[in-house]
Amino acid sequence: MDTDFFTPRWILVPLLAVFFLPGCSPVQETSDPDVQGEAQSLPLRVAVVATPGLAQSLTTQWLAHDGGEIHIREMTPEQLKTTSRLLADVIIYPSGMMGQLVMAGHLAPLSFPEGDPGWSGEPVLENQRVAEVSWGSDLYAVSFGSPQPMLAYRRDVFEKLGLSPPATWDQYHEVCKKLEAFRVGTQELPFGQVTAEPLGPGDAAISLLARAASYARHRNQYSGLFDFISMQPLITGPPFHRALAEIVQCRDFQSPDGVCQTSAGAFAQLAAGESLMAISWSFRSSQGESELPPIAVVELPGSTSVYNVNSEAWEDRLVTEGGHVPLLAAAGRLGSVTELAYDRRQAADFLMFMTSSRMATSVCRPSPFTFPFRTAHAEDPRGWLPASFDGLAASSLGKALTTAGERNNYLFCLRIPGRDEYMAALDDAVQAALPEHLQKPAVNEWVGSLQIEAGTRYSVHTAARDDPPLYSGQRLVKDAPGGLV
Repeated sequence: MDTDFFTPRWILVPLLAVFFLPGCSPVQETSDPDVQGEAQSLPLRVAVVATPGLAQSLTTQWLAHDGGEIHIREMTPEQLKTTSRLLADVIIYPSGMMGQLVMAGHLAPLSFPEGDPGWSGEPVLENQRVAEVSWGSDLYAVSFGSPQPMLAYRRDVFEKLGLSPPATWDQYHEVCKKLEAFRVGTQELPFGQVTAEPLGPGDAAISLLARAASYARHRNQYSGLFDFISMQPLITGPPFHRALAEIVQCRDFQSPDGVCQTSAGAFAQLAAGESLMAISWSFRSSQGESELPPIAVVELPGSTSVYNVNSEAWEDRLVTEGGHVPLLAAAGRLGSVTELAYDRRQAADFLMFMTSSRMATSVCRPSPFTFPFRTAHAEDPRGWLPASFDGLAASSLGKALTTAGERNNYLFCLRIPGRDEYMAALDDAVQAALPEHLQKPAVNEWVGSLQIEAGTRYSVHTAARDDPPLYSGQRLVKDAPGGLV
């Protein structure tokens, strides 16, 4: 592995200079003005993980505003996993990696001087202000946006047929039937399929969890994916079986030529006029200069019923709670101060500056992995979207994002160590269940491997007396172990 950024090659001299200051360690916060001056004279070290386009944007904006010397290193997740000492001041990374980084001791909680509102100083979508940036009861990150799976559809066709976007998955299936009848009978617009759903490696698991979220996320349940006492996976339960069965059923309304592989591919099929609906979280992927057909975007369908693990029965949701449950940490990006930062205050200031309302659009726009996260940007997201989005398409996406961002019931798309292995197992299960595969999913086999893996990881984690409390979809539950899913 190329280790220029994480070995002493370019930081050895300044590191030794700080280390030999009397009574000072380079990783400790201090009020000694001499030490602070030394730290501030060092280049700001920023690690950017799996976020193309963002490194150059950060550098450009920082230097344009006289931010001082900055060293940015782009990394892959694989490089990060093998790094034992993260010699950086700031790290920007996929949201799903928070658990891995916290458990490895790479991140420091964010703190701000008394009277400084910090991350909450400017309005942020609620799920990005607290839920996705916290681990346990501590704030560990700021958000660079979190794209969530949503439903995009041809608004002109829906208007022609007098259809409303589906509010539940049952309605989604019924709409698919009506659109299929229209597709088969129309000659003017030869659509290849009714809907595009990303079911390839890396995205199939997200599609399954996004569909199952409203079935699995009970208001009185701490986690939708694990039993918070035994830490056994709940993925064998009825909510996930139901979601998987629905995915298989909906293959009848998709192209017979093959499974849509990616979220970006699903939206591209809608944009190209090949599909009437698409489930996607890749609305910022470049569509070139070609004009989009008339589309609109809404939250994913939800459910009026939810499974209660305790009573092992389906229940009707309360009218007041709503049936939509957004999936968090599927594809977003976070920024954190590292445990080995020279000056944590300076590192936090860098993050606050880059995510401020006046800077965020310019900083984040070059990378498709970022998304509007401040309330003002969600209300008018046109600056974040390709020029091919017309005003109605952009405003519908902003409305959906704002509504989903304020929901207090949500499901995390796994943030625990070992996330990649869990998600790969779910990918395999979804793909094995599809009609084009001869074998049906060996549910007990792949779930058994998850149970063994989860038991191993959590037997270590939950043994500690100072475990962080669980930050669930129903806000902070102080006495629960874990704090993970």
